[in-house]
Amino acid sequence: MYYKFVLNLLLAILPAVYLYFYPITSGRSLQRKIILGLLSLASVFVLTQMIEDQTHLQYMLAILPFSYAVLYAGKIWGILIPVVLLAYELMFFTTVENYLQYSTYLIILAIVFLLSRTRFHMFESWRKVSFVVYTILIAIMLLMLYSLQFPADVSTFLNAFGPWEIMIKPALFVAAILLSYSANLKLEQALRYKKQYENMKLSHDELKTWVQVIQYAPFAVLNVNRHEQITYANQQALQNYSKLNQVGIGAANHQVLSELLSEGSYPIVSNLIQRVFESNRPLHTSVQSEEQDLMYSAIPIFSTTEPDELYAVALFVQDVTELQALRRELDRMDRLSLVGEMAASITHEIRNPMSVVRGYIQLLQERSEHANREYFNIIIAELDRTNKIISDFLTLAQNKREQKLSFSLNEVVRELVPLLQADANLRGQSLVVELNDDLPHFQINEAEIKQLLLNISRNGMEAMKQGGELCIRTSIVHQHIVLSITDTGSGIPDELKQKIFEPFYSSKSTGTGLGLPLCANIVQRHHGKIHVLNNDNRGTIFEIVFPLEQQLLSS
Repeated sequence: MYYKFVLNLLLAILPAVYLYFYPITSGRSLQRKIILGLLSLASVFVLTQMIEDQTHLQYMLAILPFSYAVLYAGKIWGILIPVVLLAYELMFFTTVENYLQYSTYLIILAIVFLLSRTRFHMFESWRKVSFVVYTILIAIMLLMLYSLQFPADVSTFLNAFGPWEIMIKPALFVAAILLSYSANLKLEQALRYKKQYENMKLSHDELKTWVQVIQYAPFAVLNVNRHEQITYANQQALQNYSKLNQVGIGAANHQVLSELLSEGSYPIVSNLIQRVFESNRPLHTSVQSEEQDLMYSAIPIFSTTEPDELYAVALFVQDVTELQALRRELDRMDRLSLVGEMAASITHEIRNPMSVVRGYIQLLQERSEHANREYFNIIIAELDRTNKIISDFLTLAQNKREQKLSFSLNEVVRELVPLLQADANLRGQSLVVELNDDLPHFQINEAEIKQLLLNISRNGMEAMKQGGELCIRTSIVHQHIVLSITDTGSGIPDELKQKIFEPFYSSKSTGTGLGLPLCANIVQRHHGKIHVLNNDNRGTIFEIVFPLEQQLLSS
């Protein structure tokens, strides 16, 4: 008799064996739930439909796979299994009384385990096992109470067992419950611990990465507590504040913030930190000095154990001197651009009446006496000079883009050499031209390059006295075409080298201050750069560099 009970018991724990080797918490959860539910359905079907036992112990054993189906595969199986079994029973039942008994048996199991499913998942470890044993015993007592599939007389049911069977079979059944559920719970707990460990390891790696990012960030980071003691400083902070190198950050006596900051910035930063401790939100401020502009950002740091407790403030110190200078320069450029547009519009309108005035002056010159014509020549010359200034200014303000063609820079220089040589001869100066014959063609606007070369060359001649020498060279250096114009004049002071490219700035009494800004615009339109260097002997070198990689090369 025992071997039959043991076989039935093994059939009852078949879902538990599958769940142990293929836990739902790993792999494809939905697929494993479906397989577990089908195994439970098959096990309950065989025990209640295919096995005949006059003591009806197979119905008690069928509770175990049904419990696995509901508790682990899902609530849907608590409804699906009874529906399938009742549909099968409906086709082959013998009497209506047996069908009603079987229906009531399945309904009781469904109600008991569907109601207990939520509480089962709220418990931990061994409390789950005890709750399952308690639930299964409640189900068995309800089945026996209503005499469902059991003898009406309980004494008859008990007498069906031998004296040892009354103790051994229930003990084996309870042991199967304990072993199957405890084994699965241990595996489930181990998988949960493994997942927690992996999450902790991942969090640790992420934390380590962020610590490295903060440690080697390009701005200073200081952790400051409520007493303004510095508890942490990154590498940039150690470089910016030399006093931090004298005392270890991990020492018992922490340095205070007032020892690091200047007298002008400390009150502002201290007030910022106190406001963060009071408001529990990040705040920012900036401190300007003669040397640099610093941006201070104070971020609250909360305790990990008590999220509402603020125990420190992370102080980010960033040097924004260049950024502020860039902003001021952009503002200045915006204002200059607006003024330039307005001036261009005004000068364009002035040009028309000036042309009319010049025309009438020429008529008056022809009708006037010979003695007065010199005055008219002076007026016409000044009007022409004014018109040239307006033309240069409009060219500078319009920033137009002319068509570029493939030219050799050497050809442009050679075409201007006679004109420049004549100017040099009139001034008693000499002109030296050194051209690199290997210079490739590249995309340039010939008229603009000629204007560039004439403006800089004549500026150099005007800066030299009689006997001076102007040298024009072309070369190619590291995929860059270089045009250098060297004079032997008095030179340009370092503090004026940037101002000479500003509109209307001129060191000459008769200069307009538009020639070099116009040259700078031409170089920019050709994707080049212009540098002002000091000559080794005396004078100035204007070096214009055109990058070949940004040009459309042609043979």
